[in-house]
Order: sequence, then structure tokens, then C-alpha cells
Amino acid sequence: MASKRQVRTTGRLMKYILQGLHVLPDLTNERAYQRAVIASQKPYRLAFLNRLLFGATEYNGRNDVLEISPKYVDDRQLIFYLHGGGYWDQPSIMHYRLLKKLADQTQHRIIMPIYPKAPQHQAQETIQWTKEAFLETLEKEQIDANQIVLMGDSAGASLALSLLQQLRDAKLSLPKQLILISPWFDISDTNHEMKAVQPFDPMLEVAVLHPDAVKFQELADDDGWDVHTTIYPEMYHDFPEIPIPEGKAAIRQMTQLIKER
Repeated sequence: MASKRQVRTTGRLMKYILQGLHVLPDLTNERAYQRAVIASQKPYRLAFLNRLLFGATEYNGRNDVLEISPKYVDDRQLIFYLHGGGYWDQPSIMHYRLLKKLADQTQHRIIMPIYPKAPQHQAQETIQWTKEAFLETLEKEQIDANQIVLMGDSAGASLALSLLQQLRDAKLSLPKQLILISPWFDISDTNHEMKAVQPFDPMLEVAVLHPDAVKFQELADDDGWDVHTTIYPEMYHDFPEIPIPEGKAAIRQMTQLIKER
């Protein structure tokens, strides 16, 4: 079932600001592509600023799995979060900001794996790596999957759905809840309705993702899945990461969903 939210003036103003920024690299440029190749080969290092501002730490001694904890911890469940970035980019400072707010509002610790990136790494490798990181988290925490809230944004949302499918096919326990932010459901970008909404999204220079989210909700309704899609009119890709009223409202809504389950 889908619902809509109202947009505020601040959200509209931020849209125009974002239009003047280059959010994603131009990977059609050979130099940019080669930089991406080199970056995807290097191990991830947690920046001091993200450690200082958001309390991010290495999880279980691993550089490639991070943890963000709230001020007051509710240990009954964890959030396992897969960040976006087009499968190329590492998490941005806006990801850390979002996760710190989610951690403090839900009182749940958040585990964020830094999964292998393109172009050095391939899809099946990344999917398998993510599954293993998820299962290792369950083992380390001595909890069942039904104590996990699985979340992701953009490409990370698609990866989260792939992880859910992998767990299902292996007949393993599933997370209690899946929350997706601006999900990239179909990387072929073949939905013809994308062209109609492309001019309104300053965050992405490729076909935007709203039509496939609507399509996914329709498929869920047809098959009787427990899926709810919230649409924020005039909002852009991954807007909950941006400090605007709509972003704050989306975080509150996600917090409520997590606490209600």
C-alpha cells in the first residue's frame, strides 16, 4: 500500500542547490574510470572525521565492517545497513550522518559492511561477500536473523533485497524487517517511465528510480506481500540523508516502523 507526503519549501530549495553539484563521478571519462579502478582495489579506511563526529568504529576488528552505536542501546535487535553509491562509491559522510540519527532514534546498534566495489569486483562476488558478512554478524552477536532489521539505500537497497533472496533460497532464517530507501531495483534501467521523471531529480544523472519502486509495490499488492511504499512528492534520490524537513520526517517514519515491529 502506497502513501504520499507533502513537500516543504526547504526541500525545494535544496533541490536547486543540488542541481549545481556533481554528486556522482563521470565514469565515461577514462581518467575518472581509472581512478575508480584503483579506489576499488584499496582496502577501506575509516576516516577520522567519521569516527569523531559519528562514533563509527571497526566492528569485530574488521576494517571492512563498521559499527555505529546509539547513546542508549536497546540490545534486542540490530540494524544491518547496506550503503548506496552505485556499487562504485564508498559510504559518504551523509551516510554516516543518517546512520547516527537512526541509531540514536531507534536505540539500536548499526552494522554497516563495506562490501566489494566495482569495477574491480563483480556482482556475484559482492552478493556472496555480503551474505557471509551477514551470517558472521549473527554468529558474533549470538542472535537469530529475526532480531535483525535489514536496511539499504539506492544500490545498497538492491543489494539488501538480493541478500534477502539469497537467505530465502538457502532456507535460512530471514530478517524481521526490510526497509529500503530510494531502492535501485532494476540496474538495467529499462522502465520507460524513468525518462518522464529524470528532469526532476538533481541527485542522479541516470534514469531515476521512482517508477520501479511503484512497480515493485504493484507486484507486491498483486502477490499479497506485506510491503508499504511511502512517496514524498518532488523529493530527489536518497533525500533522507539531506538535512531538510522531509529527510527528518522520513527518519522519524523509519524509526517508528522499526519500533512498531
